[in-house]
Amino acid sequence: LESKYWLAKSNLSQCPESYAIEWSCEPEKFVARIDSFISAESPFVLKRDGGSGGSDINFVQSKEELVNFLVRAQETEEALPFINNRSITNWGLQRFIKPPFLLPKGNQFHKFSLRVYCIVLEDSDWMYSQVEVRLAPEPYTGANLSNVGSHITNGTRNGYRYLSTDFQELEFLKEVMVDFVSSLHRPELAPEITDDVEDLTLDQHRCFSQKLDDVAYSPCAVLAHDIMVDTNRRLYLIETNHSPSAPSPDTLDHKFLSHLDNFVCDMFELLLTEESQSGRFIRV
Repeated sequence: LESKYWLAKSNLSQCPESYAIEWSCEPEKFVARIDSFISAESPFVLKRDGGSGGSDINFVQSKEELVNFLVRAQETEEALPFINNRSITNWGLQRFIKPPFLLPKGNQFHKFSLRVYCIVLEDSDWMYSQVEVRLAPEPYTGANLSNVGSHITNGTRNGYRYLSTDFQELEFLKEVMVDFVSSLHRPELAPEITDDVEDLTLDQHRCFSQKLDDVAYSPCAVLAHDIMVDTNRRLYLIETNHSPSAPSPDTLDHKFLSHLDNFVCDMFELLLTEESQSGRFIRV
């Protein structure tokens, strides 16, 4: 799930309409196979594997624009040395979620994304119930995609990271979030995945006990699911991050720092006891 390319290729119903693009594709032939109409009113978001913090995210408003972007990216890669001796990342193309659910900040409204942390153990998966809210730094400007600050919701600026409990408008998440995350973590609840990606998604879903220097241990995976919401309150998985990095402390207030402290303490408690005594981790 962490790969934007493989996430697009898996065709999960929990994601926006998506297309997987190999870096070496023939751009015009690939774009000709896209059935959907791409325009300023119906844009897509192009993401490259390995990008983070809002980098390598491009808004595409026509098929011609997509072709030109892919051609330029391929020309750049081919101009760099050692092209046959290095890995080159692919892309995932997702439909722009429109119209997005907006949240108030002052007297203006902002686009946002949700971040949900999950711990995957050998025999169980756990969701952290404290859902993070990451606001775009600038007010939402509708169809104006040139104003990236109103659309990128990574919460890197000071004062734009919250918890869902800070917003009355997000009360409905209590009823839907656990089921949504469960559908991502339990293969039997997920839609069928094509054979060529099955090994990378379902079969490697679990962590397994290993031994280092004859000391048995049970490894875990820390995942961060990034989720967006439309005006109908439908949830969409837009990407998953493995071992997500913590935000810079100078971008956080005391309340959010306390939330992160609680998460780390609760996580170690879960690893040591396989129970959540605080109740903030929910088994999914």
